[in-house]
Amino acid sequence: KSARKSCGPLLVSFLLASLATVLACTAALTIGPTKAMLTSALGADGIKVAAALMAKNIGGGINYFAVAAALGMGPNAVAAGICVDNIFALLYFPATSALGSGRPDVTRDVGGGEHVERGANEFTVEKVSILLSLSTFAAWVGRLIGGKPNALPVSTLLTVLGTTVFPSQKIEPLR
Repeated sequence: KSARKSCGPLLVSFLLASLATVLACTAALTIGPTKAMLTSALGADGIKVAAALMAKNIGGGINYFAVAAALGMGPNAVAAGICVDNIFALLYFPATSALGSGRPDVTRDVGGGEHVERGANEFTVEKVSILLSLSTFAAWVGRLIGGKPNALPVSTLLTVLGTTVFPSQKIEPLR
């Protein structure tokens, strides 16, 4: 309930952005010459690269490799996709940094209209060690339950279940 309350607006934003990403990628492949350019450059793997990059833009870098493996993308296509993504990142991140410069840092609402700045001292070796141990355990159990092909989705499910089931007083110190 607490997760739903604090993440509700973020979930709506995420779903909207995900839908926009899927629609934009679909439009780019069907309307313009993108599909022809991809297939002429990489053959059948060109469309797979586009799908993997779309998944990465929605869910993060690990999704790129999961989709690449699931679609059986060749190693040259995987490398080409990462190369293109890195080139665009070199343009994207400085541009967003420039757009955000001079603006105040984001604050966290702790209730009652009171805002608390996240300090740099919240990041400790103990927290990182605990989180690495928990994530390694989730990956191991995910592979144990789901096998090699389903380890990532099972690990993700376990992580989401763990953060939902455990009381917030156990999880809050790790944030």
